[in-house]
Amino acid sequence: MQTIMKSTFLKFFVFVLLLLTAATFARAQEASLKKANAFFDEGDYPNAVQAYKEILEKSNDKEVKRRLADCYRLMKQPVSAEYWYEQIVSQTGVDPINKYYYGLMLKANGKYEEAKTAFTEYTQLAPHDSRGIRQIEACEKSGFFLEDPGLYQIGLVNINSKKADFAPTFYKNGIVFASEEYGKSRRIYKRRNAPYLDLFFAEQKGENPALLSIPQALRGDINTQYHESSATFTNSFKTIYFTRNNFYNGKANYSQKAKLQQLNLQIFTATLNADNGEWGKAVPLPFNNTDYSTGHPSISPDGKTIYFISDMPGGYGGTDLYLCKLNGDKWDRPQNLGPNVNTEGNEMFPFISSDGILYFASDGLPGLGGLDVFATRQQSNGNWAIPENLRYPINTNSDDFAFIMNPDNGIGYFSSNRPGGQGDDDIYSVVKSSGVNCKVNGLVLNKNTGQPLAGAEVRLINMNISKETTSDANGFYSFDLPPKADFTLYATKNFFFTEVKHLSTPKLIANVIHNA
Repeated sequence: MQTIMKSTFLKFFVFVLLLLTAATFARAQEASLKKANAFFDEGDYPNAVQAYKEILEKSNDKEVKRRLADCYRLMKQPVSAEYWYEQIVSQTGVDPINKYYYGLMLKANGKYEEAKTAFTEYTQLAPHDSRGIRQIEACEKSGFFLEDPGLYQIGLVNINSKKADFAPTFYKNGIVFASEEYGKSRRIYKRRNAPYLDLFFAEQKGENPALLSIPQALRGDINTQYHESSATFTNSFKTIYFTRNNFYNGKANYSQKAKLQQLNLQIFTATLNADNGEWGKAVPLPFNNTDYSTGHPSISPDGKTIYFISDMPGGYGGTDLYLCKLNGDKWDRPQNLGPNVNTEGNEMFPFISSDGILYFASDGLPGLGGLDVFATRQQSNGNWAIPENLRYPINTNSDDFAFIMNPDNGIGYFSSNRPGGQGDDDIYSVVKSSGVNCKVNGLVLNKNTGQPLAGAEVRLINMNISKETTSDANGFYSFDLPPKADFTLYATKNFFFTEVKHLSTPKLIANVIHNA
């Protein structure tokens, strides 16, 4: 009897001990998860990764795997992100958006057919979200996007560092850009485990746009303890507009509505002091708001329109493109550029060139990677044309963004985190081809009689080229164009209907235009 009681007591003791051990383990796991989630919510993704991995050594929690996948995606590490999304997308009870993110990572890793399958499955789960349809189109067009049309020659700029260097803008005889490397402040931004961004100027050395001088920080009230990036200048170079965390008069102006306090992006402006060459006091633009971000400004050549991004309420997706007009000395209400340009994704880094082309980056329009560069024009009716993907070598399956171009000399710059750079985001120079590789000859004929029409105005355009000519006495016209490019051709003449044709130079030798 005594032996039985001892045995029963021992079993009971072991059972209680196991319960206590399980409870202790559960509390420890809960504390570890709380710590990891705190890192994630602060944007401290490197430490969050380490914390989540330690949890997964002792458990198989799909929510922890999802958070780990999100960390790698947000840190721009698509190989690791793909691995962890793959672990969860086939499980039940997983948010469909993870299938979309999985497709993005596959696409970023060049697996376009697998990505198409993931996006197709996402579209079935979330038919209301057009991003899935756009990404299916992107996968189907990947071969076309990867084909080099021969328009651009690119080069890695010599001042790139191991850290992030990006968002170039023209300034005098060089560029101003944002960098984590060259600043004086060694304060660390937790999200990237790198210093905060400052703005720098680098002068072009000689005729090669990829060769720049040692960067110098902008002087005056520009660089602070927080981020500064994405600048733009008026034609006189006497006024700057730039992006900064919402930090003003020595105070950090946090969002009051956000669940967690955060410093949103804001646009600031300053005027150059001609006496000492320093920038004066930076002041915020009036349409900024502490509850959402505004940033990435680009000022028009006449200084009367500013293009920028914002996640303000009422947009189409994450960040949209907006414009705002200067009316006297006051800025009007911001105008969204509309659904031809903006998507459920993110549109970023606009640049308005002197020839009216608006370049920008998007991860929502059909493209090769995360962010691709696109071009559009405002049409006569005020709407924006369907954006054109600039294709390879500007775009790759990495992030390609912040494209700028001087149409007068065909020289520009853009940013990319593609392999082969110095380390992180890098700046590349662009030289637009001025060589003639394809001659397009054609005739304008009277559709009813078949006779040549002299004096017809013939216009040929795409997002990069606009050319006009007049048909001669025999109805003949000719254009010199680059190869592997698509164009729209218009033929007009008084008392005749305008005829429109779509042409592609890779297959084109000659074309006959009929004008009714």
